[in-house]
Amino acid sequence: MIFIDVDGTLIDEDDKPRPFVVAAAWFAIARKHQVAVWTGGGIEYAERVARRLFPEQDVTPLAKDPLALQYGDMVVDDMLEFVVPDGVRLVTPETFVEWALA
Repeated sequence: MIFIDVDGTLIDEDDKPRPFVVAAAWFAIARKHQVAVWTGGGIEYAERVARRLFPEQDVTPLAKDPLALQYGDMVVDDMLEFVVPDGVRLVTPETFVEWALA
């Protein structure tokens, strides 16, 4: 599963989608990766963002919970200030875009 942060990662400070990051997420979905939209803003906020950016897609909305990362392969976040389990990649939005286009 790929966990993608909302604020500063999928959307900018003006609540506008970051198009290259959203497109990279769509590429991941098309390649059959499980994608989770996760945020410190709570599950309802994650659900709204998931519906807005990925309508009718099987995207999992989650409130940020470090315990969930044990099921992940990658975490995409503009804040690289937390620890992820062994085997989970923590990447910037820019690195995620590069990964998606590779």
